[in-house]
Amino acid sequence: MKVLIVCTTKFKNSGITQVILNNYISMDKSDMHFDFAFINEPTNAQKNLFNENGSNFYVLPNRHKNLVKYIKKLSEILKIGSYDVIHIHGNSRTMALELKLAKKHGVRLRIPHGHSTFTKYPNLHKFLKPLFIRNYNYPLACGKAAGSFLYGEDNFNILENAIDINKFKYNSQKRHYLRRKLKWEDNFIIGNVASFTKPKNHIFLIKCFNYMFKKNSDLRLVLLGEGELFQEVLDLVDSLNLTKVVYFAGNVDNVQDYYSAFDVLFMPSLFEGLPLTLIEAQSSDLECLVSDTITKEVKLTDLISYFNLSESYSNIYNKLEEIKKSKYCREQLKGHEKISKSNYNIVNGSKKLKEIYLSSN
Repeated sequence: MKVLIVCTTKFKNSGITQVILNNYISMDKSDMHFDFAFINEPTNAQKNLFNENGSNFYVLPNRHKNLVKYIKKLSEILKIGSYDVIHIHGNSRTMALELKLAKKHGVRLRIPHGHSTFTKYPNLHKFLKPLFIRNYNYPLACGKAAGSFLYGEDNFNILENAIDINKFKYNSQKRHYLRRKLKWEDNFIIGNVASFTKPKNHIFLIKCFNYMFKKNSDLRLVLLGEGELFQEVLDLVDSLNLTKVVYFAGNVDNVQDYYSAFDVLFMPSLFEGLPLTLIEAQSSDLECLVSDTITKEVKLTDLISYFNLSESYSNIYNKLEEIKKSKYCREQLKGHEKISKSNYNIVNGSKKLKEIYLSSN
């Protein structure tokens, strides 16, 4: 069986990227061949992974700058590959284009996979609905909210954003090592793991932290990720004189170690599909304080507390204080254990996805 994975968002250190790679690495590929098509060049580590597993990878032209070249390139890939399955990851019904091309080239199983509740192109998203619906035959989403946004109905299937749960298990040694490295062994560390883009709401995060820090100088903030708004956030931290208490870690390969080092994950996103970060954090038995714009589906354990973005910084600080005073022992929490038994465990999740692919036979 031949499968083509198409990623319509940048294939870098995003949640969608990690979902794709988690399933690819974990899945039994002995009777399957995978190829990939991206809108940007993969990293060297990703290229090595694909090469080791015999997968081809193609970089597609920019569809916004030259749609004709994009269509031509994807058509060539589909024609040469003779694929049984196309699995398209994206955020909107603009995936209708890839679906229509796949149908034209005889791909039997055509899967759009929704990962968000927002698109930059709302009018186009609405306009393309009829074309979109005509060309898929296995609607997939990461959760109910993302599925309703993409399909507008309840007749879709959910594939949980699964992770390697053992990778994210709490590690006290990693915790102490990173905290010593930061010289914040005795501080209360707030963490955030997100790309520096508008939906992740970093400006709100920094302003809220500034209020919290004035109330409690024991607090520290660690930000993981990069993105288009990085410099704006960096400048805001500098203007508020927070440079000594806010650490920008950038993109890291050991995010699991940071989950162990954090005391709470703070996530004030404007909107999300079903964020992989919160699955990982719960698997690390890490308390999470998140905006109520994030779907309640992600609350797999009692480790998640919600707040409203319209609340005062004072109210949000009080909720943080409740977490801070809880005095729990992370080794005794059951988040990791609970997720290990669910479809959010990549062992179970990748088996579920393979069964979907095999349904095309």
